[in-house]
Amino acid sequence: MKLYLPALILLVSIIAGCSKSKIPGPITTGDDNKVKFEIAGGNNQEDTIGRILSDTIKLKATKNGIALNTYFIEFRGSGCNDDLPIQGYMNSDGICRYMYRLAGNTGAQTLKATLLDPDKKRIDSLVLNFTGVAPAQGWHPVACVPFVSAMKFCRLSSGRLFASFTEGQYLRYSDDNGISWNAAKSLGNKHNIVSIKSDSKTQLVAAALNEGIYYSGDAGDTWKFIGSPLASFESFVDMNYTPGGKLFYTANTGTIYLSENNGTTWSKLRLGEPIAPLTDPCEANNGDFWINADALGAFKSTDKGATWTRQYDTDSHYGEVIQSLYIDNTTGWIYKGRNDNNNGVFFSKNNGTSFNHLFITNNLPIKNIEVVNGVVYFSDGYQLYTINGVNSFIKLFSSNGSTSSDYIVANNGNIVAGNNNYLYFFKK
Repeated sequence: MKLYLPALILLVSIIAGCSKSKIPGPITTGDDNKVKFEIAGGNNQEDTIGRILSDTIKLKATKNGIALNTYFIEFRGSGCNDDLPIQGYMNSDGICRYMYRLAGNTGAQTLKATLLDPDKKRIDSLVLNFTGVAPAQGWHPVACVPFVSAMKFCRLSSGRLFASFTEGQYLRYSDDNGISWNAAKSLGNKHNIVSIKSDSKTQLVAAALNEGIYYSGDAGDTWKFIGSPLASFESFVDMNYTPGGKLFYTANTGTIYLSENNGTTWSKLRLGEPIAPLTDPCEANNGDFWINADALGAFKSTDKGATWTRQYDTDSHYGEVIQSLYIDNTTGWIYKGRNDNNNGVFFSKNNGTSFNHLFITNNLPIKNIEVVNGVVYFSDGYQLYTINGVNSFIKLFSSNGSTSSDYIVANNGNIVAGNNNYLYFFKK
């Protein structure tokens, strides 16, 4: 079969095109079909630890120049932010924008960003770098807590602080006076911790809603479930763990449960009065038990809870309404916050035989009294105050109209307080 001249020329051209050319020219590598994941802004910033960086982080993902707006990004910070990953979403322009909150360590910090396709398959990752600066005196956001309400706090004699959060977050602890917080990972993050108490040494108990009590004998490093004393028709109200090793647990039926062996066995105690919310169970230095029955006032037992007597002040002609009961085991003084015809903070130096007013006010409910290093603190549900003399107090923190969380004062005087969305600390 004969080849015509044009066909022969074409065949030679094809053969020549398949051989290695010695003439330089563009080479196609296939990179145009790869995903391009890059930093579009916000890298290498510096700010105070715990603060949200001022410049928004921007990450861009494209393929063949087309925005990958159906992809996701997982952000995971370094340090105490490691267990708080956040998932971001790509916008229509192929850019994910993220306001990052620094961890609690000064110096170098990193944020790893991982690109995920619509099926959550990992495609690529990159690392951003930041610098954390030590906080100055004053109020600052704490580092490494979830963006949900803090519920309860407690403090060990070592200075370690604990905080529980809503929505099944990790119980967290701070070893730097409330500046930064780490997860108590041995307990897990599947519990709704509604109360946490300490014997002030190394023992802790945490009440988990609809579960019962978890116990730690090593300052929160390890935990074990010890059950619940409640009957099936009862629900949890309050709890306390005294320096004398008494574990109190109160129910909505008016029952007080007492354990003297870290929850192994329990005994039932009752006031013999109409059912009332029973809160703030505590033990005085002389061994007396005290409890707050709200509109029924405060009750005391001198026989380990077998019998109880109602405690009156001489000025309470219309009865007392107690919103906070607290015993300072350093001095032995007993404090109560009243919300009746004679509002204010009252204290007793003689085991409750008589009370004197520390200050009287007509417009503040007195809640969550605590004494740290001789300083008296209390809240009204929205603001935190300290008392600096008879009938004189100072507002330390305001939740700006939203219901405040509880508060805790560190051994060095740092204060941790918050609102529905965030926690702050005051550095002395």
